[in-house]
Amino acid sequence: MSAQVAAPEQRGVTATVAVVVATRDGTSQWYVRSIVSAAIRVGVTCRVLDLGPEASEREIATALEELGRDPGVHAVIPQTPLPSGVCAARLLALIPPAKDIDGANPLRLGRLAVVSPRSRRRQHAQSSSCSTTTRFP
Repeated sequence: MSAQVAAPEQRGVTATVAVVVATRDGTSQWYVRSIVSAAIRVGVTCRVLDLGPEASEREIATALEELGRDPGVHAVIPQTPLPSGVCAARLLALIPPAKDIDGANPLRLGRLAVVSPRSRRRQHAQSSSCSTTTRFP
């Protein structure tokens, strides 16, 4: 067992990763199965939340927000591709940096590769239909 997994377990905590899936893409399904297998191998609980390929941006956002607040979930992975019309930038920003093990949240990326309101490409981000500053109702 990995030392990183063993440390929380020694405190009576079982590490838990949650994978949010909103696709039927075969490659993504294979990848999710490999995440589950790897988690089992190292003693991590893996929860797969399959929202289906018809999931709306609001449904995916709600799932990410709930997992982000859940103290029993230690890591969150949003599986891509996301459904058509869903703004990945908005959704990825919802993952708490401390639970982002894929480097998906802009803060984890250091805002180097993601267009954000604070970046030099601010004007481009504001003109995009997929603005990271948009809030859900």
